[in-house]
Amino acid sequence: MPTPLRDGVPDLTYVESCARILGERLRPGATVVLESTTFPGTTEELLLPILEKASGLKGGVDFLAGFSPERIAPGNERWSFDGTPKLVSGIGARSLDAIKGFYDGIFETTVPVSGTRVAEMAKLIESIFRFVNISMVNEMAMLAASLGVNVWEAIDAAATKPFGFTRFTPGPGVGGHCLPVDPLFLSWKVQQELGGSVFSRPMRNEGGREVYPHRDHRLRTACLRT
Repeated sequence: MPTPLRDGVPDLTYVESCARILGERLRPGATVVLESTTFPGTTEELLLPILEKASGLKGGVDFLAGFSPERIAPGNERWSFDGTPKLVSGIGARSLDAIKGFYDGIFETTVPVSGTRVAEMAKLIESIFRFVNISMVNEMAMLAASLGVNVWEAIDAAATKPFGFTRFTPGPGVGGHCLPVDPLFLSWKVQQELGGSVFSRPMRNEGGREVYPHRDHRLRTACLRT
C-alpha cells in the first residue's frame, strides 16, 4: 500500500483501509504481511489492532502477521528482484516461521529479524543512508565547482580506500518515489514520541534542494558552450 506524506505527516489511510477490508474477510490460519515503508511500530500498533477489531480474531493466535519491507531497484542489472535478500519479521515466532517459509519460495535469501519494529527501522535506515549520501555528494560537487576542483576525480581517488567509504556520485538531486519521503517518517515519529529532531542540515533542506539551481546553472553553461 502507498504511504505518502501529507503536509509532512505520514498518511497511512491506505494501510488502514486495506486492513479493514482484509479484516472483514480474515479467516483463522491466514497470514498478513505489510511491505509498505513506514515508521517503527506501524505493524503492531496500527495494522494489527484494525485486523483484530474487523475480524474478531486474535493476532498471533488465530491469524499470523508481520512486516517485510520491499527492496526494489528498477533497472538494476546486478541485483534482481528475487536475488535481493528479503528481510522478514513477525509478531511472534509462529508468524515469523510462516512468513519466512512463504518468502523462501520466492527469494534466494531471506533474513529473519527479531521483530517487526526492527524490520521497519531497517528499511528506513537503508533509505536514509542513501538520502544522506546523495545529498552530501551533491553538496561536495557544488563546493568543488566553486573551488575549481574536479569532483569526479576526487571521488575516484577517495574510492580507492578499501574500507570506510561507499562511492556515491553527483546527480540531479534526491529523487524517486521513496527517498525524498522515507526519512521523514522517522523524523515525524521522533518528533511525536521524543520531541526532537534527528537530522542534519542536508536532511532539513529536504535533500539539499539548493542543488537544483546549481544543476540548472551548470546545464545552461554547458549548453552555451556547444
